[in-house]
Amino acid sequence: MKTSPRLTTLAVLAFGALTGCYYDVETELYPGGDCSAITPGYTSHVEALIAEQCAGCHAGSAPSGGLSLEYYGQIRDAALSGAIEDRISRSAGDPLLMPPNGPLNACDIEAFVTWVADGAPEN
Repeated sequence: MKTSPRLTTLAVLAFGALTGCYYDVETELYPGGDCSAITPGYTSHVEALIAEQCAGCHAGSAPSGGLSLEYYGQIRDAALSGAIEDRISRSAGDPLLMPPNGPLNACDIEAFVTWVADGAPEN
């Protein structure tokens, strides 16, 4: 039985159309991704976020850019000056975006901004 090239081409195009239009919807993949589940406090969220995303470069004897984010007072001062929010709120592709490995998720940014708006308390 010989298959026509037209039928083979049609089968390949149909297969590609069925498998090539796949996309993920974040809310379906990660239900409960509601930002309200995050408590925007220093000890409950910000401290760990800074330790995981910032302290690797912004701590020690020679912190990157001269900005040390090792201790609460340093983090508070940088947060209240707007320096941290400026860097974490930049668009993807901006060379000044922090952290350099990619933007924080929207919930982490929202929690940080809320904490700063509350006066950056050590809570």
